[in-house]
Amino acid sequence: KEGYRLNSDKQTCRDLDECSMISNLCQYRCINIPGSYKCVCPSGFTIERGGHCQDIDECHLGIHNCPVNNICVNLQGAFRCHPTNCPKGYEKFGNNRCQLNARWCQKHQNDTNLRCTVHKPVKYIYSFISLPARMNIPTEI
Repeated sequence: KEGYRLNSDKQTCRDLDECSMISNLCQYRCINIPGSYKCVCPSGFTIERGGHCQDIDECHLGIHNCPVNNICVNLQGAFRCHPTNCPKGYEKFGNNRCQLNARWCQKHQNDTNLRCTVHKPVKYIYSFISLPARMNIPTEI
């Protein structure tokens, strides 16, 4: 039977430990199971064909717990919540935007230090770029 070796008594079999017999079966960790083996990845990763670990993009999948005024930034094996606080006179607009608040502008139109001018941008947009790459994962994280 595959994954087993016949004992010297020619009647019973013993499990082969593929993990110790074959190096690099798995990118992260190999676990011997009766008749076979299983590859596992650390938290924040999923197993792919060939025993490779692929980062789970919690931000793209929407499985993060970032507050409303934060942007989710994917990291290898994790994610980070980055606050996007709007400057004075701006209000939150969507997940990663701040838009000039017209009511605030009208209220402060006579205050020379705070008034809205044509020189102020209408919107701020916060963007982050994730650059995923195949990388080796250390056996101890």
